[in-house]
Amino acid sequence: MADEKYLKNSLQDALFAAMADFDSVQERHREALAANSLNGLPGWYEKKQRVFLRLKQCLDQLEPAMFADDTEFAAEFQQKMKDILQGEKNLAILAGRCSDKVKSSLRALRKGKTALRGYSVCPGAGPGPRYLSSKT
Repeated sequence: MADEKYLKNSLQDALFAAMADFDSVQERHREALAANSLNGLPGWYEKKQRVFLRLKQCLDQLEPAMFADDTEFAAEFQQKMKDILQGEKNLAILAGRCSDKVKSSLRALRKGKTALRGYSVCPGAGPGPRYLSSKT
């Protein structure tokens, strides 16, 4: 009985620690997206995957029968999961906004690049200037 209680408590602690780690990763991503700071973007996915896999492993070890009588744990668990899911929805909205900003910036850069090609004197880069004087 004592071993079962110890296992139950250690699973709870590991699960809540994994949830807290996932929440902190979400918060860092949310802050970076809100500040439009995408410097660490390539590493975000890998870091989030590692934290998610840890959370998934904790959830896989969880047996509902072990916590059937613990309503306090169940309520806290449900609330934390709701917070995590809401955080993911908020991140998706912020990421969509940043994506729209990047797309509009890329369109503007492409227009500028096309305009610069028109002024180029390099062969094959586009039409050359109409008048070219060798006297200058």
